[in-house]
Amino acid sequence: MVSVMTPVLVRFIGSDGAARLARLRASCDHELELVCSGQLPHILIVSSGVSDWPERVAAARELHPALRVILETDSLEAARVAINEVGIDQLVLTGDERALAEAITVLGSRPKRAQLAIERLIQGRTAVLEQVKQQWEQSFDALADPLALLDEDFRIVRVNRAYADELGYDITAVPGQLCHQLWQARAGFPSTNDGPCRSCPMPIARNSAANASAVMTDARRRRWSVSCYPTLGPGDESHVLCHYRNISREAKRLDQLARADKLSAVGKLAGAVAHELNSPMTSIIVFAEALAKKTDADSPLHEHAREINASALRCRRLIQGLLRFARRSRPENREAVVLQQVLADVKPLVEHRLNMGGVRLVYDIPDSIPAVLAHVADVEHVLIDLITNATEACARGATITVSAKVAGDEPAVEITVADTGRGMSADQLSRAFDPFYSTREGELAAGLGLTICESIISELDGSIDLVSELNVGTKAIVRLPTA
Repeated sequence: MVSVMTPVLVRFIGSDGAARLARLRASCDHELELVCSGQLPHILIVSSGVSDWPERVAAARELHPALRVILETDSLEAARVAINEVGIDQLVLTGDERALAEAITVLGSRPKRAQLAIERLIQGRTAVLEQVKQQWEQSFDALADPLALLDEDFRIVRVNRAYADELGYDITAVPGQLCHQLWQARAGFPSTNDGPCRSCPMPIARNSAANASAVMTDARRRRWSVSCYPTLGPGDESHVLCHYRNISREAKRLDQLARADKLSAVGKLAGAVAHELNSPMTSIIVFAEALAKKTDADSPLHEHAREINASALRCRRLIQGLLRFARRSRPENREAVVLQQVLADVKPLVEHRLNMGGVRLVYDIPDSIPAVLAHVADVEHVLIDLITNATEACARGATITVSAKVAGDEPAVEITVADTGRGMSADQLSRAFDPFYSTREGELAAGLGLTICESIISELDGSIDLVSELNVGTKAIVRLPTA
């Protein structure tokens, strides 16, 4: 700065510049050192004795817009021109060295004060921005739903704690990784050729610059609502904010409401049909029994009568199930039901079908299992239907296991009927409780067994769930409250 400042001062001070600088160095060395070191803006000291001083000042300011100008004069006309036309910063009398030194000090301190004020303003705004940033980060991390900011290549820029916790990662290890690789590895989202997750709305949001959403199902059959919102990052860099919300419970409630509507309509129909069929079916049973009694045991008519009676009894059981489905049991009639006794009574009723299919039935019921609060007939009905369904799904040599244990999180008993049969696909499993739906092709099946079971268990304040894998087997898990 000295090599630049000195020529400017000498050039525009005029012919006596060297003497003037010498006098200034002697009287205000500190101010001049600051000027020459560049810590103060350029200060031009000009004498009105220089004939073209206004033009020289204008030229200097054109080169150095921040230039400060001090005019030394003892002429009123020069002072007028300086104030009205040139815009001089300071006026001093010619030869007044003290006033000149003070002028230099004043002009030097103004930018310092301005600079300090600017610095304080910047510091204040920086503190506000830092506070806003911390508040945003705290809010981002406080959200219970997973959030992730992705770049255009699905690479993670930032996530909140819920995202890292859901996938089991340290929050500092997630940025820089590919989003779909994490979800596919930890949650089992289906992929498309090792690329983004199937049905992921992020490509749509990225390509259309519009919000997009989709419902996705992970390996644990949890349903996620995934919403993507395009944003602009630093330098107009495109980012997408992804919001993941577990809607499994909501979806289950909606499915239950839809099923309840179906069951209500089917219940009314079933009640009407059952009443119409009950009377003629009773007559068929009575006349078949009478015919069997009047014929010899080795007579073909006797065998036919027994077949008619057996078929009619099957129809009556179905009618009773329809009536049970249409009518709700009263909770106050419940009693303590011992599972071991019920299963002992059920075994003879299903044994013939098990032997015909070559399927083995195994009970695994500890003596310590408490009684459940239910109706004996209801529990028998549910177990017979579940064992019958399992038998029909099994090939010869398969095993059906009925087990029970105390539920760990509530006062309930968990009864499991597991088979090693053909299992069900995801589509079949989602429709298993629908009225009139059956997986048995080419067979006479009403498709009401599981529907009625679910209705009975619901009346008993219990629950039933199915877990199945194709070609592996199926588990029916029933929970009933303890007595």
